[in-house]
Amino acid sequence: MRKKSFITALLVSVMPALVSAGNISSIDTKENIVMKVRIAKRGNDNIIVGSDYNGVVLATGYKGNIMWRTDVGHGTMNHDLWCADIDSDGTQEIFAANAGGRVVCLDLKGNIKWTFTPYDGVHRTPMYSVCVVKKENKPYVVCGDFSTDCYYLDAVTGKLVQKLSSRDYSKAKVFKIDKKFNSLHIANFLRPIPLDGENDLLLLHGSNNHMQSSGEFYVMEPLTDKVLSYVAKPLKQKGTVGDVRVADPDGDGTYEVLFGSSVLNGNEFGRIEFSDSYTHAKLFSYPIQQKNVGKVSYRVNQPFILYGKSGYDYGVLSSNAMVFFSSEGYSKQIKDKLLTTFAYNDMCQDDKGNIILASCQDGGSCIHIIDTGKSTWKYDYEDLMPQGNIQRIMDYTTEVRKQLKNFRKPDWQREPVCVIGFEGTKDPIFPELDYSESLVLLGSPWNKGHNQEPSWRFPLYEGNRYLNARDRRNEYDRTAQEIVDYFTPSYEGVKGISTWAGHGNDPLFYSLDVLKKIASYGYENGRKKTIYIYPEMNHTDSDFGFVMKNQVYPLVEFMGTIGSNVAFRAKNVFWQGQVYTKNWEPVVSGKYAAQVIPILEETTDKTQDLSIAGRMGLWAAGSVD
Repeated sequence: MRKKSFITALLVSVMPALVSAGNISSIDTKENIVMKVRIAKRGNDNIIVGSDYNGVVLATGYKGNIMWRTDVGHGTMNHDLWCADIDSDGTQEIFAANAGGRVVCLDLKGNIKWTFTPYDGVHRTPMYSVCVVKKENKPYVVCGDFSTDCYYLDAVTGKLVQKLSSRDYSKAKVFKIDKKFNSLHIANFLRPIPLDGENDLLLLHGSNNHMQSSGEFYVMEPLTDKVLSYVAKPLKQKGTVGDVRVADPDGDGTYEVLFGSSVLNGNEFGRIEFSDSYTHAKLFSYPIQQKNVGKVSYRVNQPFILYGKSGYDYGVLSSNAMVFFSSEGYSKQIKDKLLTTFAYNDMCQDDKGNIILASCQDGGSCIHIIDTGKSTWKYDYEDLMPQGNIQRIMDYTTEVRKQLKNFRKPDWQREPVCVIGFEGTKDPIFPELDYSESLVLLGSPWNKGHNQEPSWRFPLYEGNRYLNARDRRNEYDRTAQEIVDYFTPSYEGVKGISTWAGHGNDPLFYSLDVLKKIASYGYENGRKKTIYIYPEMNHTDSDFGFVMKNQVYPLVEFMGTIGSNVAFRAKNVFWQGQVYTKNWEPVVSGKYAAQVIPILEETTDKTQDLSIAGRMGLWAAGSVD
């Protein structure tokens, strides 16, 4: 059996299928979920370089021949890729910034030339960004990890030349923590700005809290901490800058910065123009809202330049859409919009204007090449149905559904254990599933942003910070009876409901009395289940402990009397960390094993494996049922 990862590069003799549909060619890698794509030059030839979820770097020609695969990640993904010619031989090298804390340099045959790790010990932080800059015609690799430092490396040998600490130049401000951490950030993106054939400037995007700030852009002289220009908070909304590109679309010799955000239902495309030798910067922002592209997600928005016969437009790959803005004037109106079925992990362009798409999300294995020089390419993009693993998944799913329809349970098989699904969905398959005896799907009414008027908090929470805590997403304008009247009709036609009872921002959406009345109504009208959800309850202070003692745990106890539950929806390492603090002792002890449900908050979280391990541990210990 052939292994799917390789320590060294191996030539691959099997030619993957090259499928063409209109002006789009699809290369099925068969083995790899391609997360990143770049173009490397070998003379005048373009080579597509990709990186998969497990850190395998691969190269392919445009005709579908996989030239090599090299495992540089050993199970950890590459956060960034860069291609540059560092030895002036006409062939570019490849640089991978790996989550395992290293930068790896490969030649265009897939051989590893050198590896750089900033620490000798085992406590490495993920390497996140990498590029090559030139100073006096000498190339340097610049890389940044989560240590808040950047490193200049000799591009040929990989040896450390100089360390750049963000504290020496950063203007970042921290959010609600000790101010001693001001002027610290990670290098979210590093990119060269060409000055001439022998010199570049370094563009750096710094970030220290992507949930609260969009960071800052710095234009710097290489091998110094000298900042030529600086742009703070480039996004209108709080969120992260998820993609950065440097381009000179009008060919005037002064480059611009293009960047995209990742903010749910509030995505943006941004552009920075420079003047006076990059000492002055001007910011332009273009909204990409739900009303323009339909339902959106946290998908990173990736900008690019689309050249035409009469000039160019700014394009943005946004979830399953491409949107275009005119370069003429500064108009925030979308000029054109393309909608397709799938979203894609990454995109880049070659020097002929072709758009290269990485694999589609949800497990695709193809790389797609779009010939934008053909007049019908936009229609082909909208009709694109990826082949490879996605097609195989869809085919297998169709077959499994056929088999399930004809399945008859053998006499020896036990009756299925009933599973309850909550936080419902409008997916068309769910009503069909709800007829199953083994699955119960609860209704999930949302309060439409209207919480209970907060006067009920007096006097119990006098002197407690939660007296005036509010979730800014909601209005607090409904009476107790209005809240009850809103939720109780939701039990009609369903087997129960689930809804938020509070949030870490404010655990007191509704009074305890109101929550009891709503759940009691469901129980008294058909023994229907209620599940109250508390997301992100990760505080450890005494004020929070008071809320748990006087609001949350009394609710948990009451729900146990009517066959209902309280679910705590937590991110990151909550189920290995905060749950073992004092405020959570009743849960860990097993006192509420039948009532408490530990679940995962998936939004922006990257530790799902740790979450399920922690929750399984609580179950094995008898803390939860």
